[in-house]
Amino acid sequence: MSDETTSGAADGRPAPLGGPSSPTEPSRLTCVCGHDRTHYLVSPVPTYTGWGKFWVIFMGVSTRPVRVDFKCRQCGQLFDFTEDAEELGRFL
Repeated sequence: MSDETTSGAADGRPAPLGGPSSPTEPSRLTCVCGHDRTHYLVSPVPTYTGWGKFWVIFMGVSTRPVRVDFKCRQCGQLFDFTEDAEELGRFL
């Protein structure tokens, strides 16, 4: 068997290009520069609810965003996002 088949899905199909090989592995989407969400030139851009904006802007309280987009500071492209509650907790 080739390495491509053994690293793929449990039924022997190869993993899709650019996608995770298992559901627990994080996505590795990249911008046109080739940077993924863990690169130092990629910034998280949080999106808050109306009340969340109020607490952050006027009261200075950290709230959990409802969505975080990832933007490359070199090319300016928004290329990935997350709405997963566990991951959003990291962006307080």
